[in-house]
Amino acid sequence: MSETKPRSAAQNLIIAVAAAMALVGGYFLGNMASGKKTELKIATLIPDPRPINDFSLVDYNNQPFTLDNFKGQWSLVFFGYTHCPDICPVALSTMVEVNQALSEENEFKGQYQTVFISVDPNRDTPEHLKNYVTFFNPDFKAATGSETQILALTQQVAIHYRIHEPDENGEYLVDHSSYLILINPQGQFHAVISGSHFPNPRGIAADLSTIAEIY
Repeated sequence: MSETKPRSAAQNLIIAVAAAMALVGGYFLGNMASGKKTELKIATLIPDPRPINDFSLVDYNNQPFTLDNFKGQWSLVFFGYTHCPDICPVALSTMVEVNQALSEENEFKGQYQTVFISVDPNRDTPEHLKNYVTFFNPDFKAATGSETQILALTQQVAIHYRIHEPDENGEYLVDHSSYLILINPQGQFHAVISGSHFPNPRGIAADLSTIAEIY
């Protein structure tokens, strides 16, 4: 009998990312099959928005951040970490421009918030998160929690991440999904925006306005 070798961490991450891509792809195909006339150029609309079960995080003021914080308004959310060397600053800069475009066009119907959720609880304290996100925009919100608490949310919205082992200086990277998710005012997972579209913040803003219009 041959011995089955355990999968490496890298293999597990590849499998997780592939599963996330399949999930998002399934939403896209379902959207097309549903016959909806929504003309979105960037966002992938989920035909049947997924309810999110309650979760428990803390915001950058050390106040509870739960599902109720998503209800009653649209939420554009990115999962990352403050020591991220590349995609996280790009994502937050994109969200700044999306907010600016929505403000200039003044066509978005309803309330709207931008949220950054850290997947690096060991380094991203509430105070550090506050300094980080408010550097981009003082109105941005942020939250974190224990790894178990973070997983309680990420697993519901197709977000995957893996924390690497620290180097000799205690520094480490975190692999994580690089797309924005949109949560509707009922607290449901409503749409996905790929990181490949971050260079087009006005296109993202236009799609957000369209989604809110038909909601």
